[in-house]
Amino acid sequence: MPLDATNFATVVEHDGRNPQDEEAIRVLRAALKLLELGWTKKAYARCIFMPVPSNFRFATSYCGRGALMRAGHDLGLPIERAEQMVTNIIGTDLVRYNDKHNQTDVVWAFQCAIVAYT
Repeated sequence: MPLDATNFATVVEHDGRNPQDEEAIRVLRAALKLLELGWTKKAYARCIFMPVPSNFRFATSYCGRGALMRAGHDLGLPIERAEQMVTNIIGTDLVRYNDKHNQTDVVWAFQCAIVAYT
């Protein structure tokens, strides 16, 4: 057997994150941008003051879950893991948290989830 690079095991570095976490972080970052532009409560999304579906292209504000839904839709990625990451930070249901808190608190929860899982 020759003593060259063909006889050594290839070392693959892995940072410990799984691909689903990477996708969830992408969703969280996209949702965070939406929340920073406009936030609402008691509806997934709004256009002016009217509730609209979260994937309505003229929506101007989103609740936490609505922002996840829109981001997942736009990216073609699932949102369940991203929502679980935020829920782990806030310790309660995201919709309930969103409707009882303000925009700053919801944005903070998303930022903390991104930091905690990256």
